[in-house]
Amino acid sequence: MQKSVKTKGNGGPGFLSEHAIVLALLIFWGVLILTNPAFQQFSNFSAIIKEASMYAVCAIGMTFAIISGDMDLSVASQIALSSVVFTAIVNKITPQSPGLGIVLSCLIILALGTLMGLVNGLLIARLKIPAFIATLAMQNVYRGLAQLVNDSPVAIATMGKDYLVFSTGSRDGLRIVTEGGFELISVRGFGFTRILGLPLFFYIMLALAVIGTIILRKTKLGRDILAIGNSRPAARIAGVNNSRTQVKIFALLGFFTAVTALMLTANQGSSNYGVPDGTEFTVISAAVLGGTALVGGKGSIFNTIIAMLFITTISTAMTSFGVSNNLYGIFRGVILVVAFSLNTFSVWFNVFKVKHDARKAEKVRKKEAA
Repeated sequence: MQKSVKTKGNGGPGFLSEHAIVLALLIFWGVLILTNPAFQQFSNFSAIIKEASMYAVCAIGMTFAIISGDMDLSVASQIALSSVVFTAIVNKITPQSPGLGIVLSCLIILALGTLMGLVNGLLIARLKIPAFIATLAMQNVYRGLAQLVNDSPVAIATMGKDYLVFSTGSRDGLRIVTEGGFELISVRGFGFTRILGLPLFFYIMLALAVIGTIILRKTKLGRDILAIGNSRPAARIAGVNNSRTQVKIFALLGFFTAVTALMLTANQGSSNYGVPDGTEFTVISAAVLGGTALVGGKGSIFNTIIAMLFITTISTAMTSFGVSNNLYGIFRGVILVVAFSLNTFSVWFNVFKVKHDARKAEKVRKKEAA
């Protein structure tokens, strides 16, 4: 009686293969801690986490778009427009009540971001303009509108000290510490508050990541996104309204992008229509480097966040080692190439693994037959 032949891999990919970016980040951090004294300070990692958190929020939304087989090249311009609109209206809505004005302005910016994403989605889904072309065109539209709203930087500090609660807050912020001296909370404005030593932005990003993961894995919208990413004709046959799902995806991306705009404005303490240039490539790189397939149908919000931490760490490390900005541009380009090549490498590896397993199974069969 011939024995059955078992091959490895039948249980699906393990944690390491699915989350290799986690191991890469931990190794990178370990090397930096051993080679650079600056990275032996927790404050350095806190700064990395803060910067990564801001862009990771936008990258969460981008992950939805890429899983569906699309991408948005206008997110940097959306951030710029949202930022300048915020500083243009925040002290005019309720000038006698700055706190209420800040809250209402934030809600308006979230609605504006969602609207910009909705417009992108309608151009793609209803007018059938390819996402690359539609969002590239709207990139220029949103950037031009931002310049029309205000063509020079607007500092929040110039609006009065009551508005600093949105950004830096008071330098004499409330501090509560334990008996051992460990800082539990430091309240110093939306942009610089820390909880357990980590920036408030990290917790906001974490909450949005959990919400995003629930949407992707536990809701009908998430299942529809994965379906159209795998095969749009098959999704249509299965009853998915592809056009409506695309519009929802870009509206959702617009919302996440608006949150990033508010975080960046609070962190910088000002708005500027010209920044942040290149954000679209940073967030796309994070999503793809985290394993989101450019062809669609596969992605992980958790991996996207880890990849954003990895990219931000590279930027900080290069600055710490005194590497010029010009060289960083080269490295960013290399990261893009590597990220966009991961799918091809994955296919090559899977083909090699299948052939290897087939040869191994054939050897076992011949040995047992003999």
